Amino acid sequence: MWKILLVDQNDRFADELAQRIGGDDKKLVVASDWQTAIKMLQAEQFHLIVIRDDLSDRGCFRVLELAMMIDEAMPVNLLLVKYKLEDFKDLIKPYTWSVLEKGFTIDSLLNTINNTIKNIKLNHRIRYLTHTQGYVFKFDNIVGVSQKIQEVFSFIKKVAKSDSTVLIQGETGTGKELIAAALHYNSLRCQENFVAVNCATLNENLLESELFGHEKGAFTGAHTLRIGRFEQANCGTLFLDEVGEMSLSVQAKVLRVLQKQEFERVGGSKTIRVNVRVIAATNRDLQTEVKEGRFRQDLYYRLSVLPITVPPLRERKEDIAPLAVHFFNKYKKKGGKELIGFHPACYAILEEYNWPGNVRELENVIERAVLVSNGEYILPEDLLIPNTPKVAVEEPAGCSYGSSSQSHDRHNGFHIILPPEGMSLKAVERELIIQALRMSNGVQKDAAKLLGISSRVINYKIKKHRLQGLGKTSGLE
Repeated sequence: MWKILLVDQNDRFADELAQRIGGDDKKLVVASDWQTAIKMLQAEQFHLIVIRDDLSDRGCFRVLELAMMIDEAMPVNLLLVKYKLEDFKDLIKPYTWSVLEKGFTIDSLLNTINNTIKNIKLNHRIRYLTHTQGYVFKFDNIVGVSQKIQEVFSFIKKVAKSDSTVLIQGETGTGKELIAAALHYNSLRCQENFVAVNCATLNENLLESELFGHEKGAFTGAHTLRIGRFEQANCGTLFLDEVGEMSLSVQAKVLRVLQKQEFERVGGSKTIRVNVRVIAATNRDLQTEVKEGRFRQDLYYRLSVLPITVPPLRERKEDIAPLAVHFFNKYKKKGGKELIGFHPACYAILEEYNWPGNVRELENVIERAVLVSNGEYILPEDLLIPNTPKVAVEEPAGCSYGSSSQSHDRHNGFHIILPPEGMSLKAVERELIIQALRMSNGVQKDAAKLLGISSRVINYKIKKHRLQGLGKTSGLE
């Protein structure tokens, strides 16, 4: 619902504008004087403020007073009618306002209002895409070298352009919402809205109102009409996270939308038609839920036209090191830390851990390790994983390794950290290749030169240790 505040003493003009503005997606509120306008701005938020009042001598200061009340985070535009641009250029930020000078018609005003709303929507999209572009545009940017996750990525690429419903199943923390976003932004609907709803966070009545909206007065506290998520996602994609938590009543209504692409708001009788692609996700076994009567079988079949199962992290150990390096680089930049990398023993510890919280838990562990680390390298004890051994290795004189004693060598600027006692030869070889690839940004020829081996040998060893893609800038953020 786009809320518009009109500041105008002319009741006749206000009534005509209210009649012409029309539609269920816009609401016009009129203030007949400045004091009322100020009170309204203090009480609620508006997307657009149309000022048509006679400003007189103190008009500029009144407009400035309104402008100062606008939260910079709000997508608010000021539309000044009948005045000259030069009168306000020193008072109001240029991106917050526009002007219609004398001689305008109500049609031109309506056209300006509609264009302003379109621009607000566009700004929303730009901000969202700017925030998410690191992981929604390219499937190749998703971290994962294991066979299992590569099979998932291959399937996603095949079905992205389809309009069929997708059911993403997997444990909590495996990245189901990131996959849903990637599906949307690589689909034919990528220019439209991607709307997400977590079904587990709302009770039955609130979830119904959230999905379908409600009419004014539909229930206690429903003071205004509310546009639901299905309407917000019209022509785009609706992501239903934790869909297995929905009640049977809400499931029946969602099924109707999937079958007929229509519904009524809570408390309403008007049928609303939409064109929405639904992507659902759950950490439950929906087939078991169907057998036990907690999930509708017909809805399950409607949702699982294109099923995707995301494997847990413990079943794709090869992805742990690339993910750890990705999160290390991410949080090192955010924290401004002068860190070089991980102690070799960290990789073995990370791969031995079971990761019940999956990728989300791994990210939290690496973020915390970056914050608590005091030296140049993250040590095993910095990971704060239960039963982590403490590493203590003597260091040759003259070598500095943060606040801990650790032996390392330097070759052409390449820091080779010698492993602790007890680390297997295979693990040592793997760690050295990881370090070389990281230092050379994934260029195998350069990594081979650092290690003093041929390109053919390092290519063989990368395949042997399943390190393809490591060192390159990649990954869902």
